[in-house]
Amino acid sequence: MVDEFQDINPLDLKLIDTLRKVNQSSLLIVGDDDQAIFEWRGSTPNFIVSPDSHFGVSFESHKLEMNYRCPKNIVEHSQKLIANNSFRVAKIVTPKQSTNAKIIVETYETHMDSIQEVLNLAKFAQENNERKAIAVIGRKKSQLIPLQILLTSNNVPFYAKQDLNVLLSYVFGDLKEILSTIATRHERRQPKDVCNSFLRMINKAGTYDLRREEQKKLFQYLILKRPHTILDALNYFGSFDGSLRGKSGVSETLKYYEAIKNVLACDTAADAINEVGIEFAGFRKHFAKSEDDIFYKEPPFMYLAEYATRYADDFFCFHRSR
Repeated sequence: MVDEFQDINPLDLKLIDTLRKVNQSSLLIVGDDDQAIFEWRGSTPNFIVSPDSHFGVSFESHKLEMNYRCPKNIVEHSQKLIANNSFRVAKIVTPKQSTNAKIIVETYETHMDSIQEVLNLAKFAQENNERKAIAVIGRKKSQLIPLQILLTSNNVPFYAKQDLNVLLSYVFGDLKEILSTIATRHERRQPKDVCNSFLRMINKAGTYDLRREEQKKLFQYLILKRPHTILDALNYFGSFDGSLRGKSGVSETLKYYEAIKNVLACDTAADAINEVGIEFAGFRKHFAKSEDDIFYKEPPFMYLAEYATRYADDFFCFHRSR
């Protein structure tokens, strides 16, 4: 028996079919084609809608059309919505419950307006000691990241799965460091600290860190120049006679220089976040890296920039949100 069959991908299908054949067993599959939402990882409702064609045997189908979980009007609304899907098994789902839920639909001009309303609801429940659970879902995971920052900065406790919690993301920490570097670009520091900060910026300007020998060569070059600000380091880097080669073998020194120059020129936190998203390849969507860090699943620059507009030239807004 295989439950949640609508979630399987081609590799799962092959494994199940192999086990069935090796053991000469019958097969019972249970699932709901209307809940097939993992197309991005290879799943398809076709496996459960037409299992005969995939296993080469005949299946007898049984529909379970009684819904025991949801209030009556929730079931009715969900059926109207899912009926827009053309490729599905037709069903007449009947609610067991006769009571209706209270449904309120609100629209907002911006995404930040909507999450501000969630914050207001959460703060109201907290201040009035109401033991309420408020669940928030989004079409994209990146839409939830500004809400996490907003809740944290207002000392409102929340729970998020580990792979959804941006506060546990090391890439989010890197972004905060970049914003801090922009904010202090005119401040004098020890040359070694400046050189290390500049190298970290370069490593985020590219998809991957520089090779060790390249980092060593660039650090030695910069430290001899004794830069006291990050802008000093950028100016010296513009005259760097060594090449930083990408995977293609073409020197990318100029590309790094232009990217960092454009980021350091930003005067507001929102502009800086947008510019980092455009210029720094190390923060862009990356499927391989997304297994380890939520930030790479769907980089939230658009939503973070919208959140940061309220802070103008205060680049440390995210540090206080931690």
